[in-house]
Amino acid sequence: MAREALRALGRTYGEVDDSDGVIGEVARELAEAHLEACRSARPDPAETAQWLVRHLLDELNHATDVDLRDYLEVLGEPGTARARELVIAAWRANPEGWAEKSLMERLLKADGGSVDAVVAVHAADLAPNGRTHLLIAKELEAASRTAEALEWAERGLREAESDWGPDGELVTFVCERYARAGRLADVVAVRRNLLSARPSPAAYRHLRTAARARATR
Repeated sequence: MAREALRALGRTYGEVDDSDGVIGEVARELAEAHLEACRSARPDPAETAQWLVRHLLDELNHATDVDLRDYLEVLGEPGTARARELVIAAWRANPEGWAEKSLMERLLKADGGSVDAVVAVHAADLAPNGRTHLLIAKELEAASRTAEALEWAERGLREAESDWGPDGELVTFVCERYARAGRLADVVAVRRNLLSARPSPAAYRHLRTAARARATR
């Protein structure tokens, strides 16, 4: 019943104004009911894996926020293996898809996959504004691989296409690491380059702040 309700909701969710979040709350409650039912009834693992992966790739999952890891006990090894096959196939068919990349990353983490494997998923399709470089940098930093993290972030600044970026959060990431290391001249250089490439009052304020910080050292 929970699946049927989610399927019906999914057919119209993209056309519904849910600015108050009521429908999203219903979707989350249905997803919770489905998980509870699976824990109690223990349905066929392979069939459950097929439904789960299909749902995780669907737009409705933005509302339900179902997590593959919550179903590992329900799926067991046979169901998990089937889910793994389906996720990898979906990612290979569409490596640029946000949902496919996100699901592949969650699968790797659920499997205890290495940081390098997660990085490889992101590196397969780098965003033109450096946003993917930032995600990689954060993964590496979380693994205490700070030097590699900064290298990826710096690469993101270099490779960002002028029409797209670089991403503002990526710039902040790099500048904060430079500042912690006392590399204030490099912070000024980054901010100056950004002002030259994309002039704006905000870019000027950032450069002025960086220059003043360097001058007071």
